[in-house]
Amino acid sequence: MLSRCIAYLTQNEIRYSHSVHKAVGVHGFSLPEGIRLQDLASTVVYCAGNRYGMLLLPASWLGQFWELVDFAEVRRLTGSRAIRLATASDLAALFPNCEVSALPPFGSLFQMPVLLAQDLTATESIKFSIGMPRDVIRISTADFKKLEEPIVTSFAATKCCRPTAAKAAA
Repeated sequence: MLSRCIAYLTQNEIRYSHSVHKAVGVHGFSLPEGIRLQDLASTVVYCAGNRYGMLLLPASWLGQFWELVDFAEVRRLTGSRAIRLATASDLAALFPNCEVSALPPFGSLFQMPVLLAQDLTATESIKFSIGMPRDVIRISTADFKKLEEPIVTSFAATKCCRPTAAKAAA
């Protein structure tokens, strides 16, 4: 998968850097050591009807994923009445030889739309693992947007981004 994605970047004349890291466990996933979760993007695959798509979001959201993602907004953006996360068998068929925490974010390689969390557009570059958590690719955010033409949106659930009265009192 890594070589396929690097070939895709090279064919499209996208500058990138590749680094190799030791993988460590965080929130039940393996992630590259030495890179802060806030500096890493993570790909989550959803299924809407019989179509798949990608959510590219900050890896720091993984620990609170179900609280942070506004699925009503994802349904609205995709025009779907219902969505679900891709199952382990879906992911194995779509991304052979990839760990779940290292799915590539290039929806155009897989005929999938990409929803890009607005939070990730505030930085000059995006880092993500491809295939294995140890393999990290960095490309400019502008190049990613040009290459993938994602829907840039804030699909974070606003209810969880503000402290509740109970949390504030604690």
